[in-house]
Amino acid sequence: MAEQHWSIDTLARLGRAAERVSDNRFFLGHLLGLYREVSGTDEDGLAAELGCGREGLVRLALCRAPREGAHFRADLARAAAHAGAHLDRLIPVVRRAQAAEALRAAAGAGFLAAARDADERETER
Repeated sequence: MAEQHWSIDTLARLGRAAERVSDNRFFLGHLLGLYREVSGTDEDGLAAELGCGREGLVRLALCRAPREGAHFRADLARAAAHAGAHLDRLIPVVRRAQAAEALRAAAGAGFLAAARDADERETER
């Protein structure tokens, strides 16, 4: 694909769209945001890590999150090609973000179970 550069205005609008979808697990931007949070990396640092620049990071954020299983690598390969990112760098970023998300979910479930157990003990008294 020939590299297309967006105008400043278009990049700003798409950047705002990427921010809006960052909480939506359907989009790769959700995982990129989690990775930035757990790694302490800012947008410029992540763009440099992936070798894609800020425009490429916006393109990645607006891509669909990868499906698991046999489609995982192919989905990320399409997203990386679309954004001009290095696939071999994108895969560990996504995996680390997925691991962080799973740990948070497990910790949240454990916290809720512990709270529920404490409530049950309290009512038994």
